[in-house]
Formats: sequence, C-alpha cells, structure tokens
Amino acid sequence: MIREQQGKFVCTNCNFTYSSMLGDDEVPEVCEECEIYYIDDKRIYNYKLIENDDYEPNKECTSCDVEYTCWDCEAEQIRERYPEARYTDHLEWIVPDGTK
Repeated sequence: MIREQQGKFVCTNCNFTYSSMLGDDEVPEVCEECEIYYIDDKRIYNYKLIENDDYEPNKECTSCDVEYTCWDCEAEQIRERYPEARYTDHLEWIVPDGTK
C-alpha cells in the first residue's frame, strides 16, 4: 500500500519511495516495485524467488529419472536448503528477503 509520508509517496511493504512530484492521479494504487506473491490467495510480502534451482534426481525414487526431479524430491531438497521456503499459488518457490 502506498502512503504519503512527509510529502513523499512511500510503499508500506517495500519502502520504495515514489517521486514527490507525482500528482494524486499519478500515484499507483499498488506498488509496482514490490515483489508480491500469493499463497492461498493471500498476499505475501518481503519474499523473493529462489535463484538456485538445480535439483538432483533421486536415484532411489521411482518417479525421478536421469534428467527429471519429481516434485516430492524437489520439495525435499528445497526444504533442506531453505527451511523457510514457501510454495506460491503461481507454482514458484520463494524465500524471505535476505536469504542467500
């Protein structure tokens, strides 16, 4: 949500500051700089996509093969690397901002 603070328009979620020269009709309703994700139709803020998505197929899994990692094995590997990872409504893995 964008609010006016001390003559500037600031996003309350990501703290992006829009130009104070914008007219009231030029200020966006929803911040265009926020990375907004949805889980169960609820907005999730301050998360980012997982950049490293190289998952190894599990040789013991009957669903994985040489080049394909099944969803269960992918989820297990993601959760091992990123315990706070979440899966979005848009079928993407996200982690809190600041996670390496």
